[in-house]
Amino acid sequence: MARLSTSGARTRVLGVFASALCLVLAQASAAGAQDAKMTVRGLMDRAQIEDLLTRYYYNLGRGSADSFSAFYADGAELTLGPKTYKGKDGIESAYKAAAPHVIQQGREYDHLVKVKGHWRFTSRQIMPGAQAPAGWTG
Repeated sequence: MARLSTSGARTRVLGVFASALCLVLAQASAAGAQDAKMTVRGLMDRAQIEDLLTRYYYNLGRGSADSFSAFYADGAELTLGPKTYKGKDGIESAYKAAAPHVIQQGREYDHLVKVKGHWRFTSRQIMPGAQAPAGWTG
């Protein structure tokens, strides 16, 4: 039976960690071409925002409106074309009304805020076509 010494396991773990760090730094360098300064915090925020969007679309694809307000901050606003819904109750009612009828969502314009360590939508506008909403500064 082969045994792996503690120092051998530690060396392998450090090797994997160093490889992962190199990949992160390489991505940060590529992203740095777009952004002047990329930090570990910035990379973590991006990953958390991607997670928020992934969970949001997973729930949307299931047709479940039960927890959509959880993706929004208190006092958030959702605009669907010409209609605006405010607060978590308004947003939840919008998703409950639309859930069985969503065929094409449209183009999205989001503003986010970090609340108690979690990213949430403060404003989400879903508009048909390619025209940005009035006043959009994204």
